[in-house]
Amino acid sequence: MQTLLLPFPKQRLDVPLDDIIRLEGARNYTKVTFTDGNEIIVSKTLKALEPFLSVEFIRIHRSFVINTRHLIKKGPTGFLYMSDGVRLKPSRRKKKEIKKALESIAPSPQNTNYYHYEQSSQPIQRLLRW
Repeated sequence: MQTLLLPFPKQRLDVPLDDIIRLEGARNYTKVTFTDGNEIIVSKTLKALEPFLSVEFIRIHRSFVINTRHLIKKGPTGFLYMSDGVRLKPSRRKKKEIKKALESIAPSPQNTNYYHYEQSSQPIQRLLRW
C-alpha cells in the first residue's frame, strides 16, 4: 500500500493514498480531505506534494488534485462528483489532460469486465465522454 508522508511542525504523518479523496491548494498550504471526513492542513504546496502521489491522482484545476478512485461521476455540465458528495468544476484548460488520465486508468476495449469505482456502479467509460 502506497503512503504519503505529510509534514507537521513536530512530527510526520504517514497516510495511505487510498484514504485521500482530494488535495486543495491555498497559496503555501494544502488541505487534505480523507474518506472518514477529516481534513488536515499541511504547510506544503500542491506542486511540492504532487510528485509523491500515485497515477490515480490527477490535477483538475490549479487548486485541486483528486483521487480518481473516489470520483463517482461527471455531470452533464462538466462538474466532477466525488464520493464525499462534493462537486468540483475542472479547469477548461485541463479538460484534455483529465480525459487522457482517465483513459490511461480505463481497461482495454477487449476486456468486457469494465472497471467500476468502489462507490459507483457506473463504468469509467461513461466518465470519459465529455
